[in-house]
Amino acid sequence: MESRELKKIQSAFAGDYPNGYVLGWDSERFFFDLQKLAKGYELVNDTDFNYSRCNDFAFCTTDQKEHCSLKISFILDCFWLSFWQVKNRQGILGHVVERQLMNPDLGRLSMRLKLFLESQSFFEVSKDDLNLVVPGVRLELAEQATIEKCLFEDYY
Repeated sequence: MESRELKKIQSAFAGDYPNGYVLGWDSERFFFDLQKLAKGYELVNDTDFNYSRCNDFAFCTTDQKEHCSLKISFILDCFWLSFWQVKNRQGILGHVVERQLMNPDLGRLSMRLKLFLESQSFFEVSKDDLNLVVPGVRLELAEQATIEKCLFEDYY
């Protein structure tokens, strides 16, 4: 993450916590474009602005077992893609984040999503940058402000 981008993050948090409801952020930003790109997948808009500073979309395979999560920040023109599976262990369902994408169809979808967002002048935040600390920023929930928690979602 470049220093000018860190300064933009710090600036966004200089006053009150940025809140999408107050600032009028569009919870359906890019939804219809993404829907066209994701034919054959269920697209769920999980966007809320309680502690989030992004649009949050989930793309599900037809069997609902594999998912691609796309978060598009309102703080910087950037996004983050992750993949997860629903696992059933002894009748208990749980989410497991995949370190490596196993589903080639989701891989092709993620490439279409990246190309679309890059064509809109957005960049992908690297996994290595997500846990970098942002100096001088206080969050509502997290004790330590990281790139992930500032750009996408604050959590304990």
